Amino acid sequence: MKHTKNNQIFLNDLSKNSDWATILNETFENPDLSSDVILPESDTINLKPLALDIKNKMTGVLDNKNLKTGFNELDQDIDFLGSGLIILSGKEKSGKTALTLQIAIQVIENNPKIPVFYFAYGDSKRDLQQRIFLSLGKMTRTKYRKGQFDHQNAAEALKKYQSIGDRLFIVEGHQTFYPNKIKEAVVNTLSKYYGDTLPGENSCIVIVDYIQEVPSYTGNQSMDERIIQVSSALKDLSKIISSPVIVVYGNPDVERLTTQSDDLKITVEKKESLDFASDVYMSIIPTNNRIPKINSGIPKDIKPYRINIYKNKNGEEGDKYMYFSPSNSRWFMNI
Repeated sequence: MKHTKNNQIFLNDLSKNSDWATILNETFENPDLSSDVILPESDTINLKPLALDIKNKMTGVLDNKNLKTGFNELDQDIDFLGSGLIILSGKEKSGKTALTLQIAIQVIENNPKIPVFYFAYGDSKRDLQQRIFLSLGKMTRTKYRKGQFDHQNAAEALKKYQSIGDRLFIVEGHQTFYPNKIKEAVVNTLSKYYGDTLPGENSCIVIVDYIQEVPSYTGNQSMDERIIQVSSALKDLSKIISSPVIVVYGNPDVERLTTQSDDLKITVEKKESLDFASDVYMSIIPTNNRIPKINSGIPKDIKPYRINIYKNKNGEEGDKYMYFSPSNSRWFMNI
């Protein structure tokens, strides 16, 4: 990124300005007053991170802390940086779990040292491990069950799984595994994983599948009331660990739609209980789009889907088009 001479002069002038210098050079030895009941008269010292970010943008220094999911077009629009609650909605058998598992694998592959926590309330740990193995080996479940697969390919897939397994924590949820248990499991594991000091933003990714199955602390609640309570707790967790939490929401009312207006109407009607807490809300919607010519290596049973990003606090809203192979449990953005 090139900058004009005037821009550089402006930067030099800023660095000489006493107020700017104070913001940039103030040490962090000052007490953090953010938790005090009485606010300080000036929060100038707390503007240092913002000032540094502004300076980096002006000098062309890009922020590379954003986690890479392996789906470049999603990474460009969705801010996987720092805390945030990301809702992934879709009807049954639309590939929600397959997508989050693939994101988990690709986050580990593309982000050194970053662990992923996968809390499964709908599938067993063994089933998820098998699905990961099949995805890595690009095998179909049918051929795996019948033993009709290349043994060398299977060995390579297992070796690849072992290479990421130490950073993938799969936990089976149950009817007494409340949101506070999710918090304890994540925080305690991170303290052992990183030691006394977390690396700041994006120390991990947490995935919860499905939110409807996560129990709440209070009995006799409606589904919406329980989802509100659970999503609020997961939102708080994302703030505590300064990392994104991805929540899978099984929405039976996301039907096959043909127009953008119909899509938005359905999404608005069915998402109120999650909307207030979410930073990103996206739905997997089947489409009738024509499938382009398939490249070699892409399964022939792929189906087209529209990923509708209805709400996005820090990025673009709109549609992304992806393809899902049910037999391989794999998603593709470009075919």
